[in-house]
Amino acid sequence: MHKGVGAIHYQRERCQGCLSCMVACAQQKSATNDITQSRIRILMDEVSGAFEVVLCLQCSDPGCVGTCPSGALTKNGETGVIEWDDRRCVGCLLCTVGCAYAGIVYEAEVGHVIKCDICAGRPACSAACAHNALALGTV
Repeated sequence: MHKGVGAIHYQRERCQGCLSCMVACAQQKSATNDITQSRIRILMDEVSGAFEVVLCLQCSDPGCVGTCPSGALTKNGETGVIEWDDRRCVGCLLCTVGCAYAGIVYEAEVGHVIKCDICAGRPACSAACAHNALALGTV
């Protein structure tokens, strides 16, 4: 069991779909305003009209880690964050299949997978959310 911060929690009823969280993440992680570089994605549910979040949930028993044959993905025992090591990654993309929540995705522009790492405990997405729909908390 980890002792750390946990994961980013999302409150759907507060989200207005402004995408400021996605811009903040892209700026933090890739120094661009291009939201395709964001590790968090806000999508509109076509049926309900509500906004949904897609991001790494830092699962307690992560499928992405279990399917990674090279050990490039590991769960940090102190923080609870699932970490990705580009030096060990073989590019097989099995982690994307192992994630039940689509929280880790292949990004062609950078040539490897990307996922939320909660910005070392200071997530840019939640800081940018004017509606307080995102908050760092424990699982």
